[in-house]
Amino acid sequence: MSILEDLKRQAREQTRPNLNSRQVDAESDSSVPNDTALRQERNWKHLSPKMHLIYNFLREFAYNLNIVQPDVRINYNITKSIVIKNMHMQDFELVKPAESMKDFVFRYHLILNHRIKITINSESGSEKFRELLKKRQIKFTNDVLGPKKILFILEPKFITSFCFTADLDNCMIKLRMENFDGAWSTTMRYTVNKVNRELMEELGKYILGKDNKFMALSGNSVSDAVRAELRKKLRQEGKLTGSDSANKGQSSESLMDRTASRLKSLFGR
Repeated sequence: MSILEDLKRQAREQTRPNLNSRQVDAESDSSVPNDTALRQERNWKHLSPKMHLIYNFLREFAYNLNIVQPDVRINYNITKSIVIKNMHMQDFELVKPAESMKDFVFRYHLILNHRIKITINSESGSEKFRELLKKRQIKFTNDVLGPKKILFILEPKFITSFCFTADLDNCMIKLRMENFDGAWSTTMRYTVNKVNRELMEELGKYILGKDNKFMALSGNSVSDAVRAELRKKLRQEGKLTGSDSANKGQSSESLMDRTASRLKSLFGR
């Protein structure tokens, strides 16, 4: 059973939603124009069915998640050394501009039941940390505890977003993920033929922390050599133990996939 079908089944047990998926037929192609506006119009005929497919999946995904309220916990990395554990996902929503399907955002909150207190012991470090929080739209206040010592008090509600945009010039779909499991962003680009129901299914699993092939389908596959190196590094850092590799195989693979993905986002694909 697919992840969305399973969510819909759970939602039906709690209520009886009447969901109607929109069916969008691909429009016929037109001749290749030289004019930019005409080229973009032609590309949109290819992109529109795919944007509707993504939108319809995420609309039902958000609807059912808000009913089921899955207990999914996230460890959020503000920096390499500052990790906020067991943040809970809630308030799933899909937002798009009125009368436009060329871009929309799937987002949700990561929350804790208490404020987060972090002390930074240098002026330069405090300034960098302050800018990072602003960039990631994390609300905070701060107090001066002493010379070069700043206490940051973070509101325990972060926004995770998946922004989909139709690239009309290149006939591609761009996905920008913000604040998924840390204070960074990752951008992926998909050709029309790469966007299908399987990709959406794997995206749903990826969001919920289930075993998935989302990164591989997105072109972020990890070679065996890189996996071995990442596994060694994670063990050295204490994030992966011997029993983890035996009992949580796929979960540790997901951690390595996310680590490799962030490296690729920094150095290019």
